[in-house]
Amino acid sequence: MMLRFLVFLGLSFSTSLALAQHELQIFVPGVQFRYEEGSDQQLDLRSYTHYAANYMYESVLLGVEYNTNEDNTGMTSLGVRSKNKEWNGLLGYSLAKLEFQNVARNTNIEILGFVLAGKTEADITTSLNGQAKTNTSEAQSVFGVGGLIFFRLDYFIAGLDTRMMQSSAFLPKSVFVNTIKLGVNFKF
Repeated sequence: MMLRFLVFLGLSFSTSLALAQHELQIFVPGVQFRYEEGSDQQLDLRSYTHYAANYMYESVLLGVEYNTNEDNTGMTSLGVRSKNKEWNGLLGYSLAKLEFQNVARNTNIEILGFVLAGKTEADITTSLNGQAKTNTSEAQSVFGVGGLIFFRLDYFIAGLDTRMMQSSAFLPKSVFVNTIKLGVNFKF
């Protein structure tokens, strides 16, 4: 009796996994735009390099990303170089999906909402007459919420996300961010 029940559970579980849609998304380095305070305390548009990979199970998205930006100021005798690094984890959910039925290829548009959490830190290198000194800031927490639109065409995927992120390391503390990404997606 117990063996029949275990076989039934095993078959039910394997059938549900076979019907589920798994998707792995890998993106080429993308670009991310945000307004941050510069050395003159004015808001400047800065671009970050964005690396990302996602895993989707049915309507749930799990993602990881790494964002980096480098800024140099000063002259050859006196200069400051700052490199910002940020690691985030994303948890999202599909809000709507539009399938194109008359297209010969697998094409759709999907809208997701997501929350993120991560860490950010900066390496500041000051140089004076060829002598350089690097200081690394303490890692600070990052939190955010946003929306994401995916356009899929067979194995190719394009994404645009917009988010509001907050951290005590940001100037200003809340930063509006837009990201453009291109990549490939594998369904299994």
